[in-house]
Amino acid sequence: MSYQELPVQMHPKYQEFLSFMVDCPHRKTPEIMQTAFWVWLANKEMKDWFDARPQPCQFEKFKHGDRVKKKSGSQWQGEVVGFYSTTLTPEGYAVESETHKGSVQIYPVNALELVK
Repeated sequence: MSYQELPVQMHPKYQEFLSFMVDCPHRKTPEIMQTAFWVWLANKEMKDWFDARPQPCQFEKFKHGDRVKKKSGSQWQGEVVGFYSTTLTPEGYAVESETHKGSVQIYPVNALELVK
């Protein structure tokens, strides 16, 4: 028999849920508590799963939100909004333009420098 077939009060995480709900000012009928428990549990399991995953690429040179620009060639300046890694480019960055919001270009680490 799975936990989903038993009353929520018998779930091993129910006491943790009650601790979470202790300061909740809203009315707590049994039906509301049951629904709230399953929502809380799904969110907790998702958070636990996400926290256990390897974190997205965070390279050494630039961080998310850093202002960078291309070192040479065509001009591009903006904010680091993402990271990528391929066989040919082990460390790369997605940069959103400051002048053309929404436009993003990707560059290898050696093509960029920090804007001071």
